[in-house]
Amino acid sequence: MSSSSVPEIKPSIFITLSVNNSDGVRVTRTMRTTDKLRDLTSFYLAMVSAYGRGAGEGIFMHYGRIVSGERSPPDYDMKDGDEITFFMTSKRSEFVTLKIKGEHGCIFTRTMGLNDRMQDLTEFYYAMVPTAKYGRFMYNDMEVDGELSPSDYAMEDYDEITFFPNSKQSLFVTLKIKGAEDGRSFTRTMDRTGRLQDLVDFYNAMVPMAENGVFMYNGRRVIVLKSPSDYKMEDGDQLIRRQRDMFVTISVECMDIFRHTHTLRRTDKLQGLMVLCSSMVTKCGRGCSFIFKGRLVHGTQTPGDLELQDGDKISMFVLVCG
Repeated sequence: MSSSSVPEIKPSIFITLSVNNSDGVRVTRTMRTTDKLRDLTSFYLAMVSAYGRGAGEGIFMHYGRIVSGERSPPDYDMKDGDEITFFMTSKRSEFVTLKIKGEHGCIFTRTMGLNDRMQDLTEFYYAMVPTAKYGRFMYNDMEVDGELSPSDYAMEDYDEITFFPNSKQSLFVTLKIKGAEDGRSFTRTMDRTGRLQDLVDFYNAMVPMAENGVFMYNGRRVIVLKSPSDYKMEDGDQLIRRQRDMFVTISVECMDIFRHTHTLRRTDKLQGLMVLCSSMVTKCGRGCSFIFKGRLVHGTQTPGDLELQDGDKISMFVLVCG
């Protein structure tokens, strides 16, 4: 057989995709563009199970769309290097037992709700060790945000948080505040226990044309009645001002068994959030209806369509799952 009869292999017939989850586990594989995505998802589940990282039940999503294993990459307009995210949907316990490792190797253990604030745990530590006045709580190389919950960090039983004491804090802290739209930045030193409202008022006075907006710190909206101390702010930390109408934070609740809070753009379709919440409550990821102010919510609608405001609640009702 002559070499001219050997079929040419073109790079374009292959694609490299990754699957990751909230724990940071990532599995990458190269496949043919004509292969079914079942090959990739089954490969991912087999890999994580083989190394004791059981994936459990879940759904695979690509840019807000649920991935079907019976389809191929072109069906979802996937490109080389794209990522697919795996969301766990298996029902978890409502509680988690965590450990805090403090100074001199002392370990304190406490059980708390998956949706309780982490601040409850840190305050428990300070009550147990009254000499530990200042410090940082670290989990997986991240500083723990007291306003988040164990569920936000995907914590599991007996995960460990480490307390690192700081030297005595100054009574004052120097902070920056920056406009996301115009990039203008201002710096001010203030009382560490003073209200952040004072800093916001200072910014509004410096930029009188600025309309009311929201102020973000480390990706979360700042409650201006709180203080820099409440947020564990340090010298040089920065607050970002964004237009109020760009984002909205809402919650989806299903009676007393489920509550999920989510921030999204007012122009984002609600389909992805609805599918995710349904999958967390029902194994099939379907069979739920969503109601806001007596009206049925459709996935094609956006927060802007429904005139949703920060703190609004969408009620979820579980139907018969066929």
